[in-house]
Order: sequence, then structure tokens, then C-alpha cells
Amino acid sequence: MVYAVNSLIVCNWQRRVIYAVHGWCGSAHDQRVYKNSQASTYWQTQLTPQREAFKRAPGQPLPPDKQKFNFELSHNRVIVEHTIGMLKNRWQSMKLLSLEILSQKTAKRLNSWLRACVVLHNYLLDLREAKWDILNAYVPNFDPSEDEEEDSGVIDGEDLTLREQLFTRFCQLL
Repeated sequence: MVYAVNSLIVCNWQRRVIYAVHGWCGSAHDQRVYKNSQASTYWQTQLTPQREAFKRAPGQPLPPDKQKFNFELSHNRVIVEHTIGMLKNRWQSMKLLSLEILSQKTAKRLNSWLRACVVLHNYLLDLREAKWDILNAYVPNFDPSEDEEEDSGVIDGEDLTLREQLFTRFCQLL
């Protein structure tokens, strides 16, 4: 039997997970997971959100300051998605856990496994010795100012396909 588990992950700009909640069934809506988390309680008591900052009046463009806010917010969402991708790439078992959930004990075991993956992820970030991890790989003698390729401004087919995939993925994050 295949299970989906919904998790809430908060990370910093260095992709270090600073808060994670696991265990909600995969069909649980993200908003429900968030509203039932300690993170939601913290933000509700510490901040007074201005909900109108996220919305615009129908038929009216967003003011420039709110457009900038939404643009900056989108960067943070990409960082979180990148962190989740790093976790899944480091531990392929996170993509398909072969654990049959028969009781509360096996559900706890699943959550412990996910928590262990997050702890190890942070540990590897601290060590910076994960040379096998292409995301942390050092590029020797790289100088972006010495671009030897002349840019003709024409995008070839392979790059265009990759660009479209990135665009589609980006749009899904918004």
C-alpha cells in the first residue's frame, strides 16, 4: 500500500530546516496542516498580518510596494521547495517509504524516520563535507566575469525546454 504524508517545513536562506511537522495524511490540505501547527500559533501571537498586502482590488493592479513584497516572498517559497528537493535527493526513501502503517506505533516510526532525515540534512549542511552532493559541490576556478561563450541571444531547443519546465514549476509554486 502506498501512503502520502503531508509535512510542514520552515527553513532559512541557507536551506537549514528550523521547523518541521510530519504525520498528516497526504490528503490533508496544506492550510489545515499549517493552522494546526505551533508555527501558526507563533505567527498569530507575534505578528499582526496585514491580509490586504497579499490581495488587490478586482480590476486594479497591485501597487509597486506590494508587487515587490510578492516578488520577494516568491524567492522564499523557492528556497523552501529547493530544501524539500535536497531532502528527497539525499534520502531517496523519502520519495517512497516502504513502511506499512498498521498501527499508531508504525505511524510514529514513519514520523521518526522523516525527522531523522531532517536532522541528518542539517548535520550535513553544518559539516559542508557532503562532496557527493552536487548541490554543495565546489566549482574550481569559476569566474562569472570570464564568460568565454559569446551570447547570441538565441535560445536553443534544449535550453528552451528546460526554461519552460522551470517556468511551469515556478508557476506551480505561486
